Amino acid sequence: IATDSGAQALKKTFFDVGFDLENDPFTRKGVDRRLWLWAHAPEQGQASWVCDLRGVIQLAEFVEKNGIDLVIIDSAKSVAAAGGWNYSDNNAVRAMLKCMREVVCEPTGCCVDFINHDGRESGAAAGAKSWKEDVSMSMRLEEAKDDDGRRVGTKLTFTKDRAAHVDPHRSFVYGLGEEG
Repeated sequence: IATDSGAQALKKTFFDVGFDLENDPFTRKGVDRRLWLWAHAPEQGQASWVCDLRGVIQLAEFVEKNGIDLVIIDSAKSVAAAGGWNYSDNNAVRAMLKCMREVVCEPTGCCVDFINHDGRESGAAAGAKSWKEDVSMSMRLEEAKDDDGRRVGTKLTFTKDRAAHVDPHRSFVYGLGEEG
């Protein structure tokens, strides 16, 4: 669910890494389709997703109908604003996360990921503390650099992982190869 930059910016990102949205079996329309993009696209009759009770129910129905395993929402702040609740309020965030768990995740087995930006304090989530505390898993992305300061990829650090069988604070570096 793309709310920050919309469908065109996300499609451009896919294009830039060599992913063909129109012809790849992963994304083309049909029975094997595994990737859906939900973004404001009025020329296609697609409205933005709104994180309110109606939107959560609509999402649960869409997830179930299409057999979706993972939903990624960019970003927490924009869906909160569109839904009319304060993303800086711990009580509002906890209530919304509970609703998502009980209406979308538990009945369908789908995982829901919210992208949230860092707060002003080092290691803090923007908005309510519940964005880091009341979730099953929290991760941080940052540039990975070699000893000379050149960027070599992206470092993903798990800052919280309730289901971890290994170190819940592990990290690794990844990047795109020469072929994308």
